[in-house]
Amino acid sequence: KATVSVLNCTPRPATMADEQYSDDSSMGEGPYFEDAKAGMVQELAPNGGLIKECLVEGAGTMRPPKGSKVRVHYVGTLKDGGKKFDSSRDRGEPFEFDLGMGSVIKGWDVGVATMRVGEKSILTCSADYGYGASGSPPTIPPNATLCFEVELFSWVDTSDISNEKDGSLLKKMIKEGEKWDKPEYEAKCVVSFWNDDKPDDKTVEKEITIGDGDVEVWMETGLETMKKTEHCMLTRVVDGVEGVGVHVVLHEFANPESKWNLNYEQKCEASKKRKDEGNAFYKAKKMQLAVRKYNKACDIVDDEYQLTDEQKQHLKELKLPCLTNLAAVQLFTKDYRDCIETCGKALAIEPLNAKALLRRAKAHNVLDNWTECKYDLQKILETDAENKDAKAELDLLTKKIKAQDAKDKKKFAKLFA
Repeated sequence: KATVSVLNCTPRPATMADEQYSDDSSMGEGPYFEDAKAGMVQELAPNGGLIKECLVEGAGTMRPPKGSKVRVHYVGTLKDGGKKFDSSRDRGEPFEFDLGMGSVIKGWDVGVATMRVGEKSILTCSADYGYGASGSPPTIPPNATLCFEVELFSWVDTSDISNEKDGSLLKKMIKEGEKWDKPEYEAKCVVSFWNDDKPDDKTVEKEITIGDGDVEVWMETGLETMKKTEHCMLTRVVDGVEGVGVHVVLHEFANPESKWNLNYEQKCEASKKRKDEGNAFYKAKKMQLAVRKYNKACDIVDDEYQLTDEQKQHLKELKLPCLTNLAAVQLFTKDYRDCIETCGKALAIEPLNAKALLRRAKAHNVLDNWTECKYDLQKILETDAENKDAKAELDLLTKKIKAQDAKDKKKFAKLFA
């Protein structure tokens, strides 16, 4: 049975102690604690709310800054009775979290920020720096004081926010934002940005709309991870080479109205608008922007709640060209498996749609799914025997099959010679 760490929890509400005392020493604010040496005991919060006892001194002088991803081992026990309630060491896998972002208890966010790589310390957390008056039943009793033996292995102050998680877009937190809301697709944002190597070239506040091409797509990706008033630096990595970091400040934003608030007529109008915008991006060869517009157009008309059968059918008719256009983009960008999936959705609406069949056949042909390719092409030619595109694709498929047959025949001839 999998063990779920009690540390990886929904952040608890702030307590009075949180409001009176916060540590931002890694960001140049708040109290600063001297480097701990073995045997040193430090009071990290007033009234004994958080005590750190150093067991093993860390190396160097650097400490993990807020927003960095830290990697630790820990053993958690109740101070009263010493019962162990959680341990990453027992699971044999270090625990990772984003420091200072509220994803762990307050005692961890404050305490680990004072540690250096290699340091092992015991953090004794009062209820105000642990799980509060209610605890976390059944593991943590109410008003419990907790002891954590924590060893800091490493930290990195940048995170990979690329959609593919391939390290192509890195984010470094400089100033944390407010609250929890983040911009969604098509949010209107007020931002400032400048290159890291040209700090004097700061832009004035500029209003942009995510998805409209006002800034590059990778910057839109970064904006969708930010909170109001946040300041971060985004860095693109191309072929393993980091580009110049771009500072981004999100001053404010307003998310678009939810599709759930739209009536039938508004959904039709909104979907058509996104399809037209997608078409414009497609013609301009701005494929990433086109993909998002087509997907949004489809998403808006997916909800059929409390609609008549006639209205549901009309929404399907609106969705169909969005899907076939999206498949055309995916063919162009060589996202063949996505293209096959998109065509499948179109064909669920109209089983003999020639555009969907042809685009799916082309994707299958590239992937050498010859049986599936031939099936789709034959479906087209059954209803339109003179379809030039289908005949050309079938001719290409026939040549590929013949070439493979000749290659196989030659190989087997040598094998049995």
